[in-house]
Amino acid sequence: MARITRRNLLRTTGGAGAVAALAGAPAVLTKTRRVRAQDKVTLRFPSWQQDEPGSSDWFKARIADFETSHPNVTIDFTKIPVGDVADKLTTQFAAGDPPQILHIPYLNLLPFAAQGFLEPLDSYFEQTDILQNWTPLQSGCEWEGVNYALLLLAYGYSMIYNEQLLNDAGVAVPTTADELIAAAKTLTTGPDQFGYGTTTVPGSNLFTHVSVWIVGAGGHVTTDDAPSINTPEAVEGVSNWVELVKAGVTPTSMETGPLRQLLQQGKLAMWFDGPWGQGFMNSAPEEVKPHLKATQLPFPHIFGGSSNVMAIPKDISDDEKQLVWEFIQSLATPEAQAEYNVMYCTPTARTGVEVPEDELLASCPAINSWIEALNSPNLVDYFPKALATK
Repeated sequence: MARITRRNLLRTTGGAGAVAALAGAPAVLTKTRRVRAQDKVTLRFPSWQQDEPGSSDWFKARIADFETSHPNVTIDFTKIPVGDVADKLTTQFAAGDPPQILHIPYLNLLPFAAQGFLEPLDSYFEQTDILQNWTPLQSGCEWEGVNYALLLLAYGYSMIYNEQLLNDAGVAVPTTADELIAAAKTLTTGPDQFGYGTTTVPGSNLFTHVSVWIVGAGGHVTTDDAPSINTPEAVEGVSNWVELVKAGVTPTSMETGPLRQLLQQGKLAMWFDGPWGQGFMNSAPEEVKPHLKATQLPFPHIFGGSSNVMAIPKDISDDEKQLVWEFIQSLATPEAQAEYNVMYCTPTARTGVEVPEDELLASCPAINSWIEALNSPNLVDYFPKALATK
């Protein structure tokens, strides 16, 4: 097997850049130094990944290192369901009391920037080498020509499947939408085994799950400037998704967390996910784990794009902004990004970071499927930029 390097992982997101240490930290405010020396500071950090395998471990390690180097700072890392992020943060922004560290789905970034909730970051970036060594997809974090966040993750989707369930039912791994629909129906047996999983709960995850089918059929939610959900391709994708739900091949009224638990329990035969899905595969019970495999989506077009970002609220103190920026900057070092690759099993946004093949495959045995998805010439950015702030 060819050596897996950051060059392979990020061919479509910027290629290989020279590995370099961050070029100097932003100037630290005198007031910030005084606060650090005399006061205890708590930075609130809500995230849907607080208990997610892989990403949670990485964030907790980064937090521990930051608290060690900033002994007067405590980062309060708490769980918020991904479907609640937009509503809860909007309420907190309106009340003038947002959390200091903003980890938000990319889907919410541009609306928050347009509403004036976020601190412009260009002056911070100018004092580092981050933008020179980051994926070109970072440009999607700009609103009216200004950067408002650091892109943490870009991805392509793959299909996770339970090989044992398919083999026991005599079902081949699907390679088309029609084959998947037929397989899901065959693999749904009684109340305890489902052929396919998708959330039906309103929210960003529902939009994502339906969009996988829309993109897969060659459609998109929008063109550059208008909705396109009524095109034949988009209608085909939605119709396929509706057929699966109506056929009862998926549990209903479940968010992604419980559905992934069914996958880990051997009760869900097929599931679409980004590279973070490897964390759930790796944490499955030993009787299920060997049977979970990953392969390409059974569609001619691959769903992908930007996943989540780090940002700073505009209406917090300058001292807090400086501390939050230093934390975000610590996530962007080559060392932290290499750990992200191995611990979270995802391609990283920083270019030029290499991880030895044996180390990567030991942690992420299914990584090649997501490498192929990210590098696919058929990868389609699903994000509906034309509707981002409507």
